[in-house]
Amino acid sequence: MDTQSEILLPEGCVARCNACHHRLLTNEGSVGKKLAWLQSKLAPWSNTITNIVTAGFNQRYGYRGKATLSAKYFGSYWAFGMWRRNEFIAIPCCPVHKTIINNICSLLSQFLPPNKNFPLAYLHIAEKQVCLVLKSKNMPDISWFSAELATKLEKFGAEALWIHLNPSAGHRLFEKTPWKLVWGRAFSYDYKGFRYGPSSFHQLIPVLYQQSLDMAFNYLTPGNNDLVIDLYCGIGHSLDWWLKRGAGAIGIESSGEAVVHAGINVPGAMVLRGQCHTRVKQLACTINKNYSAKRRLLYANPPRKGMGEIVLKWIIEVYKPQKIAYLSCSAGTLSKDLAILTNAGYIVEQISPFDFFPNTHHIETLCLLNKQNSGITTLPGINTA
Repeated sequence: MDTQSEILLPEGCVARCNACHHRLLTNEGSVGKKLAWLQSKLAPWSNTITNIVTAGFNQRYGYRGKATLSAKYFGSYWAFGMWRRNEFIAIPCCPVHKTIINNICSLLSQFLPPNKNFPLAYLHIAEKQVCLVLKSKNMPDISWFSAELATKLEKFGAEALWIHLNPSAGHRLFEKTPWKLVWGRAFSYDYKGFRYGPSSFHQLIPVLYQQSLDMAFNYLTPGNNDLVIDLYCGIGHSLDWWLKRGAGAIGIESSGEAVVHAGINVPGAMVLRGQCHTRVKQLACTINKNYSAKRRLLYANPPRKGMGEIVLKWIIEVYKPQKIAYLSCSAGTLSKDLAILTNAGYIVEQISPFDFFPNTHHIETLCLLNKQNSGITTLPGINTA
């Protein structure tokens, strides 16, 4: 039963919201469409694509603990949702969101002040860290924040409420402009006990993310004689994975907040702050001095735009890793990057999709590449499609 007419919208789902393009498909129908799309976008390597790894039907709803919602004031209350052209669509009880997000939306809609002196643009929730993004240069009066609101936020599971002033809100969510901690503590701990802050990046559905790390580790097999360069390393989940197996590890991350937390979460790792395309150029001396005899490995988890020409050039011409594990959230940019890497002699051994975004058309893929032509290597427990 994969047709739209045979599936009913779940409770709380707003028909006009178009964020979840696959919500009218069964789980099997959604996975089938995603696999067909990947095989089309990654056609030159379609024979290496495995079945999609999913968390199962029970994880299809209530899995999203991170959300950025537009805000709009309706005369006596705030609503949170999304814009579709010129129409604002409120989604107060989205079934894909975790309960904490829906509860906080309902709570803040009642307590926040009118928009006359409170130019709220976005509500950003990163698990237990809540942030109000204001399109303003000036910090507003916060006398509206009360002990009652603090008690209710804590009851719902929140641990912090921030205000971030961003006059350019709409172009970028966060800027190097003031943050104010209105209530709570400046960091929380995730499912693994790692510290994170209000702007930290989170992979959705931890059980799937852990499986992707397991697969990357089983392929890279890092050990005492290896160095792993970890591009876009975030708060350190993957870095921790390499170090605990005895490998040397150097991470690069652009978010200053994430770099601070990565240094605390993974104290044995070297973490460089900055854009990868600027920082990789500075690695040569460190690698030659401290890791010259090591086998070179690479792990990358870039944003949607991919790794970029400068980073790829450095990988191919300077670092020259023997193996690469590349977790991509965009098959389009992955295809372009793989074309460059394979032209430089890398072999795509396996592409494993992970369904981090149930109900949507989005899919993440872990691509495993080897510099040597050793043939197709199918990892244990994964069946090729």
